[in-house]
Amino acid sequence: MRNKVEAELDRLQSEGIITPIQFADWAAPIVPILKADQSSIRICGDYKVSVNKASKLDQYPIPKIEDLFATLAGGKTFSKLDMSQTYQQLKLDEDSKQYVVINTYKGLFQYNRLPFGISSAPGYSNAPSKVSYREFPM
Repeated sequence: MRNKVEAELDRLQSEGIITPIQFADWAAPIVPILKADQSSIRICGDYKVSVNKASKLDQYPIPKIEDLFATLAGGKTFSKLDMSQTYQQLKLDEDSKQYVVINTYKGLFQYNRLPFGISSAPGYSNAPSKVSYREFPM
């Protein structure tokens, strides 16, 4: 598992998703999650011990599957989107980065993009897609 964690940290750093830092007021331990392919992992921060306790949860309603199918009824063209790395595509503003730091055996890393483990991340990541897709005729 340690080799997989190191490889994932290297990937995140090379893609600019995380940046090494020397000091942080907030730092969460990591929780490596083995993906379904059993060969790769997702690194999550255990933010329940830090920032999630202090966060105001901005919930965004996730639509019911029945409502989605009703919206698609009569459609002629459909697309499939791979949303597997959605969070890591959303940039954080400078003020937020200080709160999403992970503590690893390789040191502290600050996220530049939305990390896995933040309680408001699902709502935050769903809101822009709702706005983006409403422009398309159904």
